[in-house]
Amino acid sequence: MIAVKPVPASMGIVEPVARRLHKPLVVDIDDPDLPPLPFVRLTARQVLKPRKYWADTKIRLAVDRYPHIVSNPVLQNWHGGVIIPHARSEEIQGEAHARTAPIVAFVGTNHPHKGLHEVREAVRATQNLGTRLVVTDTAPDDARAWEEWHGRTTLEEGRRIVAHSDVVLLPSHPDPWSEGQLPAKLIDAMMAGRAIAVTDVGPMRWALGDGGLIVPSRNIGALVDVIRQFASPERRVHFGQRARARAVSEFGETVNAKRFAQICEDAVKGSAGAREESR
Repeated sequence: MIAVKPVPASMGIVEPVARRLHKPLVVDIDDPDLPPLPFVRLTARQVLKPRKYWADTKIRLAVDRYPHIVSNPVLQNWHGGVIIPHARSEEIQGEAHARTAPIVAFVGTNHPHKGLHEVREAVRATQNLGTRLVVTDTAPDDARAWEEWHGRTTLEEGRRIVAHSDVVLLPSHPDPWSEGQLPAKLIDAMMAGRAIAVTDVGPMRWALGDGGLIVPSRNIGALVDVIRQFASPERRVHFGQRARARAVSEFGETVNAKRFAQICEDAVKGSAGAREESR
């Protein structure tokens, strides 16, 4: 059995059933649902939200009793476990890098810490290059002529937008959520061989490796420089090939299927051994 999140609605339901049926259980932690909190915040939560505090504490203790997988090194540092990141099909292909007027994509949920404001300003500042911006969110009142707003859309449509873009920017700000999250759209962009820049927030530097550029957070000028560099199709091809090579080796379905099979086999063996010892 697999608990897909360390939260009461998943782990809290699956774990008692697994114990009752004597089934092996693996816990999947792919988001910072249980971040480590300073003592003051833990105490405040215990006083102000005692039900949530004790529910989270029960989940934390339960996670430690079972094999668990995590999606990135930050979560591994918090919880231990084996890293099995977001996997993507190696068949994903991006459009050839031929445009001299680059299309920049911002795909995913538009939360304040994602840095869309900086992306919009960087694209505005590079209009001499003919830069366009595609965003998966509802158009604001100040939408500009070079911006294309698709509204919130499906994962499949998001992947299509990424594959047909030239540049993907993920300028996240430091935030309790972004520190432990590995955006799936980053893996999509790498597999599609896009030219990518990210901020050094959470596990994004680890995921991207040498397949793109790292920029400071909240720095519009740095994003302008990235867009100018990536106006060159040759430059985009150079980084796109490196990004795809890393994606195939670390985030491809083939390699991660083997990793996942191994953790499941280990869970079954461990459960069988525990039952033998209890007899």
